[in-house]
Amino acid sequence: MTRDGPRTATYIAAPRSREESISQIDYLGGLDDDWDGMGASAPSALSIETARRVLSMGPTPPDRICCTPSGEIVMEWQAGGY
Repeated sequence: MTRDGPRTATYIAAPRSREESISQIDYLGGLDDDWDGMGASAPSALSIETARRVLSMGPTPPDRICCTPSGEIVMEWQAGGY
C-alpha cells in the first residue's frame, strides 16, 4: 500500500524521453510487496539500479516499462512496429 492506496498497474504508458523513463522506473521502485493484491514482490534496489543502468546505455527510451510479479523491471523496445 502507498499513501494513495494500492498500486496495481503493472504497465506504464510509453515514455517519450529518457527523463520520463527514469521517472517511471522510480515510480515502480516505490511499489510495496503485494502491490498487485495477489502477493507480488516489490522491485529490489538492484532491479531498479540495473534498469537505470540499462536505460543509460540505450539510444532511445523503451516502448514499455513494467514490473513483474517477481519484482523484476522489464523494458521493451520494439522494432518495425511489431
